[in-house]
Amino acid sequence: MCAPPVAFTTGGFAPGDPLLQALDTAHRARRGAGAAAAHGRPAAAVVDARGGRARAAEQIARLRKRVRGVPCVLLEAAAATDHAREGPAGLDAQGAVADFGCHEDVAARLLEALDRAAREVELGLVGSSCTMQEVRGELAAAAASPSTVLLEGETGTGKGVAARALHALSARARHPFEVVDCSALTPGLVESELFGHRRGAFTGALGDSIGAFGRAGAGTLFLDEVGELDARSQARLLHALEERDYLPVGGAARRPLAARVVAATNRDLERDLDSGRFRRDLYYRLHVVAIRLPALRERPDDIAALVEHFAVRVAGRLGRPPPHIAASFVDALGREAWPGNVRELAHRLESLLVRAPLAAELRGSATPPRARASAGPTRQALGRAPGGATCEADERQRLTRLLRECGGNVARAARRLGLARSTLRYRIRRAGLEGLLPRD
Repeated sequence: MCAPPVAFTTGGFAPGDPLLQALDTAHRARRGAGAAAAHGRPAAAVVDARGGRARAAEQIARLRKRVRGVPCVLLEAAAATDHAREGPAGLDAQGAVADFGCHEDVAARLLEALDRAAREVELGLVGSSCTMQEVRGELAAAAASPSTVLLEGETGTGKGVAARALHALSARARHPFEVVDCSALTPGLVESELFGHRRGAFTGALGDSIGAFGRAGAGTLFLDEVGELDARSQARLLHALEERDYLPVGGAARRPLAARVVAATNRDLERDLDSGRFRRDLYYRLHVVAIRLPALRERPDDIAALVEHFAVRVAGRLGRPPPHIAASFVDALGREAWPGNVRELAHRLESLLVRAPLAAELRGSATPPRARASAGPTRQALGRAPGGATCEADERQRLTRLLRECGGNVARAARRLGLARSTLRYRIRRAGLEGLLPRD
C-alpha cells in the first residue's frame, strides 16, 4: 500500500487549470476517501514552468519567501524536458516532469516527484547544484540494485545521510538500517560486533549475540569508516561478502548474510592500496558501486539552500520562527573554506542561532563563530565564477587548464585544489579527460 502523498503547494498555475484539477483529484484519491486535508507547512511545491524558466524562477523565489527552504518540482512543456529527468539545470528545483498530454498520468508523476523531493530534503540531500543532481541520481540508481556500495568523501560531507537515503529509497526500507562505526571498534572485538558470538566464546561473553549482520536482517548494514578496519577484520569481512554468509565467534554453523552492505570512508583508499594498509580484493568487492560525496567547497551554489534548511530545522527545535537570511550572509559563507564541510556549516549555524535574539536578521557581519578564521578563496581556488556558473562545460574547461598547467601530474593538481587524488581522478573520469594524463 502506498504511503499518503506529502502536503504540497503550487505556484504559477492559472485558476481552473485542468492539470491542477487532476493533481488535486489524484492527491485526494491517494490520501484516502474521507481523510482530512493536510494542514501546516507544505513539504514540497510544484511550479508551472510551461511558460518559460524565467517566469518559473520568479515563482520559485515567491514560494521560498512564503515557505522557507521548500523543495520545488517543475512542470515543464513536453519539448523542454524528459519526464524521467532529475534536477533541471539552471533552476533551484529538485525535479522536473513533462506535460506530455494525459492529465491523469502527469498528475501521478508529479505526486511521485513531490514525494521524492520532500523525502530527499527530509533525509538531508539538500541542494540543486549539478554535483548534487548527480549524487541524487547515483543514489537512486544504486538503491534499485542489491550491489554493495562504497561512499567516499571527506569528513562532514554527508556519507551517513547518503547511506540512509540509499536505504530509504530502496526496497529494503521497511527492514532495519544498522550502523557500525568501524573506527570505534576495538580490534579484538570487531568480529564479535559484526558477526555476533556464542555465550562463553571469550571472556565477558555472558550471552549469545547476533551481531550487526544479524541485527540488519534483510535491511542495510552501514559500515562507516570501513578504512579503519585491521587486516584480520578486513579478511573476515571479505569472506562474508564473497560467500554471503558468516560464522559467529564461537559458533559452529554459518549464517546467511541477507543484508545489503553499504560502506563509507574518508580515507584515500587508493593510497592505502599502494601502501598495503587496505586489501585490494576487499576494495574491489566494496567498490562495486562507488559514489563520491562532494566537499562543500565544490558546491558553493548549495550554501544558500543548506543555510535555509538548517535555519528552518534549528528554529523549529528552538520553538521560534526561522530568521531572515540576508544575501550578504550567504555571500560571506561562500567565501569560507569549510574544512568540516556540511557538518561544520550546520554546527556553526546552530551555534549562531542559539545566541541570536528572536526575529534576528542574519547579515554578512554575523558569520558563524570561528568562520572568519578559516576564510579562503573557495570559489577562486576551484575556478568557479561568483554567482554560480554552468556545470559540465565549465568543469571540463577548468580541469583541462589545470591538468595542462601541471603537466598531467594528478598529485600536483590535487594539491593545488586541496583535494585527495582519488577525488580529482573521479572528476577527471567524469569529465572524460583521461587522455590528458600521461600513459603508464
